[in-house]
Amino acid sequence: MLDVLESGKENSLDCFDVQTLSFDHPLTPFEIEEFKSIIFSINNLSQIYFKGTIDVKSIEIIKNLLSISGYVDDEKIEKYVAVKLTPKEMDQILSSKYENPSTWKICYYVEENNYMLIELPKCRLFFSYVDRIKLLSEKEGLTPFESVLRIYDITKLLEYNGNLTEEANLLPDIIVNKEASSYGFNSLFSYILRKLGMKTFMGKEKSLDGKESYVTIVEIKDDKYEIDGIYLFDPSMDTLPKETYKTDDIRMINYNYFGLMLADIENSTYKDKLTGALGILAIDDFNYSNEKKNSKDISLQRELDLLNKTFGYSYRQLYNKINHSRPISFEQIEQAVANVYGENKTIPDYNKLIRENYFSRRGELFNPNTNELLNVLLK
Repeated sequence: MLDVLESGKENSLDCFDVQTLSFDHPLTPFEIEEFKSIIFSINNLSQIYFKGTIDVKSIEIIKNLLSISGYVDDEKIEKYVAVKLTPKEMDQILSSKYENPSTWKICYYVEENNYMLIELPKCRLFFSYVDRIKLLSEKEGLTPFESVLRIYDITKLLEYNGNLTEEANLLPDIIVNKEASSYGFNSLFSYILRKLGMKTFMGKEKSLDGKESYVTIVEIKDDKYEIDGIYLFDPSMDTLPKETYKTDDIRMINYNYFGLMLADIENSTYKDKLTGALGILAIDDFNYSNEKKNSKDISLQRELDLLNKTFGYSYRQLYNKINHSRPISFEQIEQAVANVYGENKTIPDYNKLIRENYFSRRGELFNPNTNELLNVLLK
């Protein structure tokens, strides 16, 4: 039996006061006939939801029947595919033909139980964008650390717009509009890295004036650079205004919030503080950190569960992994930049510019940690 939502009474054999239909499983022949009886009669249908275990074949059948019915205006019916699709199913959905593609909203990402839906044309653009990056990554044959740097640089090319809400930072909209807030920068950075097989988690930080922004932690294991740890990133803080730096090469010089230890943020001269799960993981005392972990804060417990699911570590293992990660040096970043982009740049003194920018802003933003002080003193 079809799941009929917000419908009125059936007025007669050839007239249906049906406004919304919901399909949550592969359709049986009987249900297909039932659907036909509605759309081949006078009706008020305006919304169709696909959810649950609905299959692509059933969606295709409904789409084709809508196109041949003389009793519905397909352009005025909103279709919502709120289903977690496999890559193959997504390809089938995106490659199919639609009379009115903008009336179809496709789920491009599921975050916990929140299904992110976007118009089909934008969804196509977004997945095409991500697929191009994946193909580029495979072609370049980059190591994990080089891949993170490459995606960080790609993300930095967005324009920063701090006025955007989280709801306005849907990933396909970011790709179309080429702008994002802190949330959008980190969402895109994290999403692409996950598509490349890396483990990431988005957390929050708060400035002294109470403003919240976002950061991303990434687990990196790269034998080439002798890196094995979990590090913090924020591409939104390293982006440069395009009107100030016209060329994309120049806009890639910032790596100040790239590959930090979690404690670096809290040791910054701006005294920003990580909040939630990342905040307690940054505490330099496991017993106190573990005590804070056991609070009754529901959002904190949700974050901790997600961290465990993402990285596959117990809390102690995750804490130790983060706190025993060796700091990433500028020399490692410089070497990765040279390996990713080549040493022969068309811009004079490109690498020198990166180095000078990095160290001048490190001195401005961050208090030196113990390892950095030792490196300077022992030279």
